[in-house]
Amino acid sequence: TLVLEHLGARAHRWLETFAILVAAMLAIAFAYYSVRLSYQSWDFNDISTGNDATPLWIPQVSMAIGAIVFAIAMVDELVLQWLGKRVQVIPDKKEYPGGDTAELRVQAPWYPAGGLVTWRRSGIVKTERITLTGPTTTGKVPIADAMVPNIGVQVDLVGMAARTDDN
Repeated sequence: TLVLEHLGARAHRWLETFAILVAAMLAIAFAYYSVRLSYQSWDFNDISTGNDATPLWIPQVSMAIGAIVFAIAMVDELVLQWLGKRVQVIPDKKEYPGGDTAELRVQAPWYPAGGLVTWRRSGIVKTERITLTGPTTTGKVPIADAMVPNIGVQVDLVGMAARTDDN
């Protein structure tokens, strides 16, 4: 974030995409070697040196499954980033002093959608429900003195697509 906040929108997007690509590649490598380790432990009949003589592949499989799920999640994030399908929160300024009003624009790749805006600083400071009827919406929030410095905003959206298969 120290580097990203000083970049333009295009450079920000490419650097973020690069970071997610590297993370996805590392997650895939970790998943591959975790599965390989589990298989080799099973193939060589490795057992623990404790009194119970547990086959080592048994606990290693849970690590391999977790690594596979993590790799899938990272590839999913990469695809969403690449296609521009991530929710973006764009403030009108970089910093806000106490007593100021923040104007935030929320851009969503789908709509209509309902969402929850969460303001966080050492825990949840404020929550607000929003509804997106179009691809963007703008909200104004007064900044209290207790919110500065270092408050973060998170927007979680759920799409509200109409059902077409109801009988």
